[in-house]
Amino acid sequence: MRFASIYSESFMAIMEMPVRDQGKNAAAAANSAPGLPVAPFQAAIGIAIMLGLVCLVCAAATGVFFSQNSVRNWQQVQDWRIEWLLGSVAFFLLGLCLQGWRNQA
Repeated sequence: MRFASIYSESFMAIMEMPVRDQGKNAAAAANSAPGLPVAPFQAAIGIAIMLGLVCLVCAAATGVFFSQNSVRNWQQVQDWRIEWLLGSVAFFLLGLCLQGWRNQA
């Protein structure tokens, strides 16, 4: 029974917490609040997207530069392509995350 009373007390304490003002004052405060500068985000977004494009080019060029004489070589080239494509996806997602953070800053 003690657990139920502790649970209900903590729930009531959470419910009584003040809520941030979502009106015009909050928007003005967010615009005037010191935040991170936008220029580093812009550079990081560009670098992430360029690295993603480099990974895509490397994935496409893997089959050109490496021979696929046997099934084992073919599987190895496909593994390399998958790794390059995963790298490009990671860099593109990083660019999207930085874009979102830049919009919030």
